[in-house]
Amino acid sequence: MYNAVDVASYIVGRCANLGRPVTNLQLQKILYYVQLNFLRTYDKCIFEDDILAMRHGPAVKEVYYKYNIWGRNEIVPRAVQSAKETFLEKDRELIDRVTDACLLLDPWELVERSQKAGGPWHRSFDGNLDKVIPKELMKKYAKDH
Repeated sequence: MYNAVDVASYIVGRCANLGRPVTNLQLQKILYYVQLNFLRTYDKCIFEDDILAMRHGPAVKEVYYKYNIWGRNEIVPRAVQSAKETFLEKDRELIDRVTDACLLLDPWELVERSQKAGGPWHRSFDGNLDKVIPKELMKKYAKDH
């Protein structure tokens, strides 16, 4: 298992290398979908960090604060993390597939989809910005959809 900051750093670097840099908003949604896909595919989390139900959708607090300096702008990484040293190949491939799919969508469409009625964010958000989306709720949703 990895931590969310390492997964995020890899995604930011990879997206920049592809010429498709992401914003913090996009990054948060990509992390959410990476987590859902790991739960669906491997029945386990890729990272243990909590995902919070925030106003603009799911977000990992530590990652959010690491990149919020960029505001609404695209994140420019200082150094690109090597996936070969950090991630198992099968894990990296799943991260890449999810990221590529998310990059096809407009950032606000990602937000809208992550807030789908009946989904984990929708069932968890109550206006409290520190409300954790339960991993068991995410696991059940991932298996059912």
